[in-house]
Amino acid sequence: MFDENNMMFKVLAGVLIFLIGILGAWASISMRSNNRRLLLSVGNCFAAGIFIGAGLIHTLGDSASLFNSFNLNIDFPIWAAIAAFSAGLLMWVDKGAHASLKHNGVSGLSLFIVLSLHSLLAGMAFGIEAHPMQALAILIAILSHKGSASFALGLQTNQSHYWRRMICFSLMTPIGVILGGSLIVILQNQNELLFEAVFDALAAGTFLYVALGEILPKEFENSQHSHIKSIAVMVGILLMTYLALYT
Repeated sequence: MFDENNMMFKVLAGVLIFLIGILGAWASISMRSNNRRLLLSVGNCFAAGIFIGAGLIHTLGDSASLFNSFNLNIDFPIWAAIAAFSAGLLMWVDKGAHASLKHNGVSGLSLFIVLSLHSLLAGMAFGIEAHPMQALAILIAILSHKGSASFALGLQTNQSHYWRRMICFSLMTPIGVILGGSLIVILQNQNELLFEAVFDALAAGTFLYVALGEILPKEFENSQHSHIKSIAVMVGILLMTYLALYT
């Protein structure tokens, strides 16, 4: 069902997401350096915790509830299979693109592809989400990492086409929000719920892969500050757990 206030909230959220992406890009080109500061590292770990919590507790849990409400009489966790397929597909794109582009000497393009695909799916999941608290959880997950993802992508992007690529990346989530919101307007009743269930599961898979396959392995490459980073991850998960109590 179309909700004008809900749609306005999502449009404003899309603008905010875009601005944070641009801010991260500006910070990256202003502070070009190979040195990873502790604050950024801890922030990434906190964002990873939010991604894990949002993926498992909110989007995947919501997808499971929606699929169960359809009374399909199928003894199979469709929601889990979609999430697993989503994570596997993102890993395939990530590793395959990285190997191919590295061989051809193209810098940063594989990271751009993976982060853009993840941003698009996350934006669609946010745009199609009808439950306010679940939408808020997805929004927090997106906002928590958009700036640092843009910053990290900027460090790997050549200056010759820097702003073109960074603006494109910053727009991917708002485009996903628009696509998801459009589906709410076009679809009705059961079809709307089905798409919401599918995209919640897809988003959950991308959240988990980005957190467990991209962010945390890089942040824990060495044992320095491992306790602080681990605490940051747990705080992110606890924040999503606390938010779930009011869902």
